[in-house]
Amino acid sequence: MGLFSSARKKKREKHGWIAFFSSLFFLLFLSALNLFLLPGLLDGYAWTRASRFVAGGILGLWFAHQFIRGHLSVLLHEYKHAIVSGLVGNKWKGMKIKRDHGHFKYAYSKDTASYNAFISLAPYYTPLFLTPALILGLIFEGTNADIALFIVGVGYGLDFLLNMRDISPIQTDFSDLTGGFKVGVLYVAAMNLCITTTLLSWIFQGSAGIKLLGYGLWSFMTHVAAHYYN
Repeated sequence: MGLFSSARKKKREKHGWIAFFSSLFFLLFLSALNLFLLPGLLDGYAWTRASRFVAGGILGLWFAHQFIRGHLSVLLHEYKHAIVSGLVGNKWKGMKIKRDHGHFKYAYSKDTASYNAFISLAPYYTPLFLTPALILGLIFEGTNADIALFIVGVGYGLDFLLNMRDISPIQTDFSDLTGGFKVGVLYVAAMNLCITTTLLSWIFQGSAGIKLLGYGLWSFMTHVAAHYYN
């Protein structure tokens, strides 16, 4: 097993077929479209909100670098495997945590085998800290937007460093994928870019930003559909 690998069967298999590659192409498309639409949300108000978010992000990056190391870092890495594995209905069989490596073991069925690629890459995109931070941010936004944005920034910074820290071609999380390390890195980049660009729409304009981004996506899709059927 490689560093922070996820143990499944003694005989190693390649993961990632139709569902995985379909997801990859969709994420690349959505990320590109989000990047095209986001500049339309920028104004003085957006830059002010973004500065609060960036301040929190810097703190999150620093905290993760200074304090989330060794056993704790490995535990969080393996726990992300476990979260996605559990969400798709797999059975937890055990977890081993050491200072510089770990293993998460799970049993999967024929019905859930197609999710193994997503489980392999879970430690590199799962918003473990961003999710509760965003919930808190949405709670505080109505009373103090600065605090809300700062909290979300901290959660994002924590996840960003932890998600990127363990990327390596020696990781079986990547080598077990169809297409190997390059495809895995491309998927991780696309997923994180999709999460980031969607989050930025809220950072820039609050709930209105999410609505504007959604409206832009809908307008694009209806335009493409109209062009195709005409």
